[in-house]
Amino acid sequence: MILLNKIFQYLGRNQIYLILILTVGKALLFWLLNLNIKYWEDDVIANNLLNEGVFYYYNDGTINHSFTFPVYPFLLYLFYSLFGNHVTSILLLHSILVFTTSLCFLGWIRALLDRLKRQKSYFLISWAGLLIIQLHPAVINYSYLNAHPFVLYLCLFTASLYLIEKWSGDKTRRNLIWVIAVVGILILQRSSLGFVIVILIVLNWSYSKVKLALICIMMLLPSLFWSARNYLVDGVFGLTSTSGKLIWKGSIKDSDGSNYISGHINYYEALSHSQIELLDRANTKEQNDLFWQWYR
Repeated sequence: MILLNKIFQYLGRNQIYLILILTVGKALLFWLLNLNIKYWEDDVIANNLLNEGVFYYYNDGTINHSFTFPVYPFLLYLFYSLFGNHVTSILLLHSILVFTTSLCFLGWIRALLDRLKRQKSYFLISWAGLLIIQLHPAVINYSYLNAHPFVLYLCLFTASLYLIEKWSGDKTRRNLIWVIAVVGILILQRSSLGFVIVILIVLNWSYSKVKLALICIMMLLPSLFWSARNYLVDGVFGLTSTSGKLIWKGSIKDSDGSNYISGHINYYEALSHSQIELLDRANTKEQNDLFWQWYR
């Protein structure tokens, strides 16, 4: 029993060091194993930025400047520019994101339990969450075997929860700047996670409603600027120009919501020859409009 208590005390005192060891150890292991990394569209966009200085993805026969959310491709571009080797760049970037996620999770849990006056639960909850972040197979897969923004979503979401909780308890200007910046970037990169604004409003309902409204507007500014940019280059006002295509894909009979029907047939098989010809002749805006038309 005494030994067990000492182990718990050690784990409690040295969480950050143990997180760092786990994060670096996993990155080194996957770097030494030199396993194949799966590259997604974000990698193509990052390479286009690197080689041509232009944010675009060649999609459905046309150059699309607004194919996906921008933060992750620009991060890949930055790390590719600095470190060259793609595998090294991805492992380094994702390790930083996983480590940051772990730290923000600890900060959020501590602040949350302090507010709820449940500090005694900190050890169990914090280590349960950390083990999921560090060792869950899905997180490991997307952190070290995929050039995919999942780990960025996780990092920004956890950081947003932490910063919202922190600002709710200590309304300093510094905390406010951080929460506006991080939540703004979260919405820019993954708009569906923008519901964290609701958490902010609920926790601070007694705060000035005018100030809350201004804070929320400032959080939306990065997305508004990017949407305006997309309208100027592709004629579609929105964070991406693929909304019509995504809705249409999800509406196909037997679609699983991805690029496939019934698990193995590509969604292009649901298009007629004349529809494919229309896509080939259309620009980005026209393609988006066509998919909306076919959906309706």
